[in-house]
Amino acid sequence: MKKIVLLTLLVVLSGGYYAQTQFNRILYDSVSPGIISNVISFDSTSNVAMYAHLNNYGVYDFSALCIDEQGNVLWEKEMFASDSIYGSYLTLNTLQKDTSGFYCHVKTSGGTSGTGKFSLIIWDSCFNISHFKDTIGFYEYVGGIVKYFNGDFFIAGQFYDTVTQKHIANIVKMDSLGNIIWDKVVDNVAYSSADKIIISSDGNIIVGGRHGGGDYDQWMLSKMDTSGNVIWQRYYGRNGIYPDGDITGLLETPDSCFLVSGKYPAVSIDGGYEYYYDGCLRKISANGEQLWEKRLKTYSIDIEVGSTYLRNVIRSIIISDGCIYVLGSDDYEHLLWYNSYLIKMDFNGNVLWKRIYYGENAYNCEQHLESFDRIPDGGFIMGGYGNYIDYYPSLQPWIVKTDSLGIDGLTTASLPELNMDIDFPDTLYCGDTISCMLRLSGKSAPYQLSFSTGQTIDSVFYPPVWMPLEIGLGEINIGSIYNTYGHFTETEATIVGGEWEQCIHKPIQFVVPNRIGVQQITIEVRDFYGESKTITKEINVVGDCDSGVENIAEQGVSVYPNPASGSIIVEGENIIGIQVCNLLGEVVYEIGRIAPRHDRINVISTDGMGAGSYFIRIKMVDGKVVTKKIIVL
Repeated sequence: MKKIVLLTLLVVLSGGYYAQTQFNRILYDSVSPGIISNVISFDSTSNVAMYAHLNNYGVYDFSALCIDEQGNVLWEKEMFASDSIYGSYLTLNTLQKDTSGFYCHVKTSGGTSGTGKFSLIIWDSCFNISHFKDTIGFYEYVGGIVKYFNGDFFIAGQFYDTVTQKHIANIVKMDSLGNIIWDKVVDNVAYSSADKIIISSDGNIIVGGRHGGGDYDQWMLSKMDTSGNVIWQRYYGRNGIYPDGDITGLLETPDSCFLVSGKYPAVSIDGGYEYYYDGCLRKISANGEQLWEKRLKTYSIDIEVGSTYLRNVIRSIIISDGCIYVLGSDDYEHLLWYNSYLIKMDFNGNVLWKRIYYGENAYNCEQHLESFDRIPDGGFIMGGYGNYIDYYPSLQPWIVKTDSLGIDGLTTASLPELNMDIDFPDTLYCGDTISCMLRLSGKSAPYQLSFSTGQTIDSVFYPPVWMPLEIGLGEINIGSIYNTYGHFTETEATIVGGEWEQCIHKPIQFVVPNRIGVQQITIEVRDFYGESKTITKEINVVGDCDSGVENIAEQGVSVYPNPASGSIIVEGENIIGIQVCNLLGEVVYEIGRIAPRHDRINVISTDGMGAGSYFIRIKMVDGKVVTKKIIVL
């Protein structure tokens, strides 16, 4: 009989701390397709994996693999009997470890129609089963598992209520031997589910899942005590009736808040039955209040048919070395291929860097890294699968090992060089503050800009919007030339596929120096690792800077309305002259030799002035000059 293998669980026991080995490998099997769905590290000298395969009855059971530090399979150890008549399923990212070994739970089918069971499995550090316990009931789905300080287990999932005929989120508490202490409903709504579960620093249980189902659901977060009593329960999602989906990650942050990951329904297509999604992170306070929301957006374009797409998927999150790491996929639907990514963020949700991964070929259809972990040498181990067009069977397990900077040696062989440029207007007016477009690429944010004029711009981050150069900033229509599903305006983004790899495009505010004439300024950029680069730019400053430019509010002067249409009013004390200048510094209107008077009001007609921006320069009796920028309609 032909044997089909589905690789579902990878455990890495890494070697020396300073080794930082790198590899990107497909565990190709000419007979058996496979998929890695769990990966976890352990500090030893080899790597151990668990996988499910079809046994003699054609149902999935689990075995163990040993994988060395180069991704080679060394041995296989069967975990279950080959003659079992029931199948089993391991949920993504549910394998856990403690000081004595590993543990997880497995969903299995029952012998009676409509029933299901799950099995608690405990392994020692050598992956020998030390305890196994079946629990039979109407369990439809099992999510996360966590071990309490006293050895009890809490398991999240969903069960089928035969009375109400609803699928409902539930939590099961078991003792250290797998005996049920209690089984309680978390969210008594049809098609709700409990996906993730953790222990909070105050000793309570935090459960994350889905509230409701179908075309309308929300994220659910519930805080419970160890007796199953709800302390608080909150729901989160896009305002309105949208399917927000499942929670893919749940962690406690160092400040005793919670970080939750999943998806955000960005654009409705086909009448609301299908959506384009953004990846979504939300930080939740200790009392359940949402503190911030960050959306990760990935655009793609089919130039031949003129269609623009939007899709980003978060698979898993971890917290390490004071940062957030996000594993996910950029889905290029129209091309039928998907690449995976690793993103590093600070605790405010700002993007520090993003690395892209694929197995062997960027265009080999679906390529998803599903699970990852930080290993003792400071790098990352990641596991997933690829639907590779060059292989048969096409579905193959995929494993990636990177260093601490996300370099895997294949798709990311080196870090991008530090490059920067700023686009200045042809003419600048002295003392003004203007918006200029920054283009910046390098190894890692935050970046700092220092100008020879004395100005400093701190903490420049990568915008969490990735788009190809062909789309560009501005108005973006999602859909095709025949059907438009949504509109977005992007003023900043991380551009991919241009001259510089993953280039920041965002406006910055530049303070024009109070010195007229053509002049050169230097700008230094410094990245997170201390690397720097200096560029020189030539600017042309016009205007009257000799008398100095004062703050208009401090001089008691008002200029209104702004924008103006028909007339501009300049009001204030001790005014002796007024000039209206265009952006080239040319005087288009002037009032001179005004006798200083209290509450003097000057009305300036805008007739003859074209629509656009102008500067009102107001000369005071003490020789000082105040400047106000105004828009004429």
